[in-house]
Amino acid sequence: MADGVTPIYIAGRAHSGSTILTVILNGHPQIQGCGEVLDALARGPHEECSCGAKIRECPQWSQVFTAYRVRTGRDLEEDIPKLYELTDIRQFGSALRSKPEVPDDKWSFYAQATRDLNDTIADVFDVPAFVDSHKEYTRGLMMLRSDPSAKVIHIYREPDITITSHYYRLGAGSPVKFMKRLYRPGLMTFPFLMVIALGWSVGMIAAILTARAYPDRPAAELKPLLFTMVRNLSINYLKSGDTQRRRRSDEIGEAEDRLACPKTPNPETQMSDAQSLDRVEAALAAMPARRRDALRLHRFEGLSYKQIAARLQVSPGTVKTDIAMAVAEIAETLARMARAGG
Repeated sequence: MADGVTPIYIAGRAHSGSTILTVILNGHPQIQGCGEVLDALARGPHEECSCGAKIRECPQWSQVFTAYRVRTGRDLEEDIPKLYELTDIRQFGSALRSKPEVPDDKWSFYAQATRDLNDTIADVFDVPAFVDSHKEYTRGLMMLRSDPSAKVIHIYREPDITITSHYYRLGAGSPVKFMKRLYRPGLMTFPFLMVIALGWSVGMIAAILTARAYPDRPAAELKPLLFTMVRNLSINYLKSGDTQRRRRSDEIGEAEDRLACPKTPNPETQMSDAQSLDRVEAALAAMPARRRDALRLHRFEGLSYKQIAARLQVSPGTVKTDIAMAVAEIAETLARMARAGG
């Protein structure tokens, strides 16, 4: 793997909370949330990244295509359909019996292409870990088989809650994707919900079989990290108003199918309130110069940690620490404003 990068794959069914989990993990300075990588890439070059650009025009993802070809001598656009076809849940049994280390096994290519794609994403995004929330159980299993450093998080909700979530989405007139097809509201709504219930059971069985196949790959070390980030985000969530909560919930739901990249507008770049901007500017002015410069170069000029380290003549680790401290200071400034009522 590229400098020991850790792919974090989220397995589960739709409407299980994978999008908000990706957002939470992405809040860590050493983790990049990438969205549903394989699914989004399979939809073709006209698919949009969360930054608003077409995938092939996105400053980050366009580099993935180029770097993948340099690394492998193959076109990513040609490899993605092959990976996508084998990722279907109906291929889970075959994947469970696979021997990807054997060249003649059909899963050998899948494992190698998965490693190549993981390495390429890590190199382009310049992070020690990234999140792929594609959710398909077959790919989760093959992530473990392909890459000894990969981690798989199984996320699920109770079946009645999951079905209710699908029901309300259909009731609102929105289509629901299942087994790579879009289902729209209509006479088949009830039978479709029955199929969703069956799919939930199949997914749980697949998760159990995957865990039994890899008993030596626990995810316990992620729990303290997740607890801390969930706690902090929950506090911020409770401080916001009902209107803000509804708006953010809608935005998260709409973004679930997109690829993500660091160029995506975030709360720091979307602040429009003049008073907030004044306070933030004051906080920036009070920061040590190196910390302020690191934040500016990373968030506003889009430089990587390595590029910033070279410019400031410090290590990449120091750059990451400076940026994290700068963001924390700004967050504390805004929190004080919220406690004081603006």
